Amino acid sequence: MFIVAVVISVGIAYMVYYLRGKQIEFKEREKLLKKGIKAEEDVLNVLKNLDSSRFVIYSNVEFKIGNGRPFDIDFIVVDKKTSTGYFIDVKSYSGSIYIDSQGYVYINGKKRDFKPAMTLLKFKGLFKENRDYFVNKYGIKRYMLAVVFPYSNSVSSDYTKVSFLTLSGLLRFIIK
Repeated sequence: MFIVAVVISVGIAYMVYYLRGKQIEFKEREKLLKKGIKAEEDVLNVLKNLDSSRFVIYSNVEFKIGNGRPFDIDFIVVDKKTSTGYFIDVKSYSGSIYIDSQGYVYINGKKRDFKPAMTLLKFKGLFKENRDYFVNKYGIKRYMLAVVFPYSNSVSSDYTKVSFLTLSGLLRFIIK
C-alpha cells in the first residue's frame, strides 16, 4: 500500500512538473505569436505608404502546394504598372541578421537551424506551376522574393536567390 502511494505521489509530482513546463512553453509560443503579428502590422503600416493607384497589397494569402498542404505568404504587393508581384515573408527576429550562402540565418553571430528563404523558394515553384492563376487573379507576370526583418538593425546576406531586408529598406526594394 505504501509503495502504491509513493508511486502515485511521484506520478502526480511528475505530472505537475510536466504541465508547468507545458504552461511555460505555451506562454513562450504565445509571446512569439504576438511578436510575429506585431511585426506583420509594422510591415503593413510601411506598405500603406505606397501609391494605392499603382500598388495593391494582399496580406496573409494562403495557397495549396503540390501535396494539398496549405502554404501562407505574409504579403503580396502587386505593382500594376510593371505587373510585378513582390512576395514578402516577415520574420520578427531582432538584432544583427546575416544569411550565409546556403540560406542559413545567423542572429547576433549565432547560427540558427532554419532557412527563411526556403518558404519563398517553395513559392517560386508554386508560381511556375500556376503562372496562369497569378496572371489572371493578381495580374502578376514576374515576381520578386523578399524576407523582411522589421526589428533588425542590420541585415546582410551572401544568399542571392531572395532579398533580405530591414523595414527601412522595404520601400526601396519595391519602388526602384
